[in-house]
Amino acid sequence: TDVDENLYTPRFSEFVYQGSVPENKEKGTSVLQVLAMDNDKFNDKASPTDYKVVYSIRNGTGLGLFTIDDTGVISTNEVLDRESQDHYWLTVYAQDEGAVPRSAFVDVYVKVTDVNDNVPQSMRPVYYPEVMENSEKDTSVILVQASDEDHPESNRLKFEITGGNPQGFFVIDPFTGLITTNS
Repeated sequence: TDVDENLYTPRFSEFVYQGSVPENKEKGTSVLQVLAMDNDKFNDKASPTDYKVVYSIRNGTGLGLFTIDDTGVISTNEVLDRESQDHYWLTVYAQDEGAVPRSAFVDVYVKVTDVNDNVPQSMRPVYYPEVMENSEKDTSVILVQASDEDHPESNRLKFEITGGNPQGFFVIDPFTGLITTNS
């Protein structure tokens, strides 16, 4: 008699997996490893193909952007940009190679972490402030504003006057961008 001895479905070691990868890393960067075991390994009547697990990514918002190898290591399939998308979901399958294959799946969350890769942009290309001659010290002149597409933790802007102020008549608050008179 020909009896299917593939009795067990592969089981993942976690209910949901979570990993992260910095943006702009080269293709092939390792993100995390998933692991599924098949208890047919302990079944005396099972053949090795009944418990050999093969992994695949079959669904999710990151489909095509990630690959998975025979050991369950998930890697990037292209360079990722956090400003375009800051996370992905993947559905990973583990299937044994029995005559009648059994499979299980697990969801994987991949966070794309920020790298300070964007240049701050001034809100205006040119500022035309005016201040009265002989103004008192600490007179507000203008508020310089800028933004940065990077994550708030990476884009803490710091303002400074780098030229055009040889006598030091003006100072800028490094955190707010407010320029005031200094004398």
